[in-house]
Amino acid sequence: MVTVVMAGGHGRRLAMRGREKPLVSVQGRPLVDRVTTVLRACGERELFVAVSRHTPRTEAYCRAVGLPTVRTPGDGYSADVRFLSRRLAPFDTIAADLPFLPLGALERFRHATHRRRGNWVGLLPERLAINPGTTALRWPEPIRSAGVCRIVGVNRVASREPGPSRPFLFDDPWVGVNVNAREDLHWARHHAAEAPPLPL
Repeated sequence: MVTVVMAGGHGRRLAMRGREKPLVSVQGRPLVDRVTTVLRACGERELFVAVSRHTPRTEAYCRAVGLPTVRTPGDGYSADVRFLSRRLAPFDTIAADLPFLPLGALERFRHATHRRRGNWVGLLPERLAINPGTTALRWPEPIRSAGVCRIVGVNRVASREPGPSRPFLFDDPWVGVNVNAREDLHWARHHAAEAPPLPL
């Protein structure tokens, strides 16, 4: 299965004065490195990092550490996923700003969705969230058994054409921690010692 780490956005909300978001560090490791470490531990062999004109340093970093990259237009997350879907589908997308992506949660997502058809979007019930998530995106409507849910940046893209996505509910709160803005980064760094350790 192909997996693409989405790392081509502007990162404007983080406002790090020229530092690209995928290269911002938590516990001494760049965000993109933390995500790809988990993916490799999950057994992913066809792994790409999606970069764009907005993230040239990320592209150079990936080249230096041996991570394959794929170029996207850099027109936004959804637009870049559509661009990739015409070339790579089916594939999984993982946002590069998930500093504590739990290996077990990712394995459950893949086991549940790869044997079933259609597009899937990962959600975390808001009642399980451990971080403020003021910048997190919400699913448009409450899920019957879960209520209001956050979109967590783990998706399955099954076809070359856009279509509706089915929700996959995570129950591990660490999958809902992402770094969109300065307050998210401060929270992640402050609570990093409590998070699941990166796989070796």
